[in-house]
Amino acid sequence: MNPENGLFEFDVFDWFFEKEGLTPFFINLDGNPVGFILLQSGPYSNQEFADYVLNSFFIVKKHRRKGIGKLACNKFFELYPGRYAISQAQNNTPAVKFWRSVYESYRVIPVEKEEIEDGINVVYQYFKTHSSLS
Repeated sequence: MNPENGLFEFDVFDWFFEKEGLTPFFINLDGNPVGFILLQSGPYSNQEFADYVLNSFFIVKKHRRKGIGKLACNKFFELYPGRYAISQAQNNTPAVKFWRSVYESYRVIPVEKEEIEDGINVVYQYFKTHSSLS
């Protein structure tokens, strides 16, 4: 992974262009890609708890802390209202801080569940969005 230029090695990335229920979204600024969202739904989400699993959310480092991520979340959640599951490694302080600010701005209180995945402490947040967030 290279957060400076957005280059990633992700062995199932092609699936997001091929399989129903796995959808890539690109975040553009002035016609140039600056980030992406990888969304899981249908058979790739746990329908008991979430309609959507936000698999990945990324903004190129030089475009972070400029409101682009929150704007992308605003548009995304309005297009896809429903129950979400999002996770971050607990030691990924910028991601934890970003998502807490997103939840606060939408007045959403997520239900949190901590797990260990591949030896990493991860916190999952479950919440519901509505079509008209403010």
